[in-house]
Amino acid sequence: IPQVMMLMNGEAQEVLQNPKSRVLSNALAESSPEARIQAIYVSSLSRNPLPAEMAEAKAAMQDGLGAADLTWVLFNSREFMFVQ
Repeated sequence: IPQVMMLMNGEAQEVLQNPKSRVLSNALAESSPEARIQAIYVSSLSRNPLPAEMAEAKAAMQDGLGAADLTWVLFNSREFMFVQ
């Protein structure tokens, strides 16, 4: 439980929300939403997003999801926690 609480509410949130972090600075330097999403996936999961993931992330970003939010989502995913 402490690990889950740290990931969801701990100091990690400050790092994930900081635009100077490596993940966000790389993503925000990209000009297109697709390139930003790809940069976040590569930084977070060491792979490109699958076509369905890209479509879902693009739709979510059009609805207001920010780059920091997508980073948080991937950071709290099972793939990140158990594979990385």
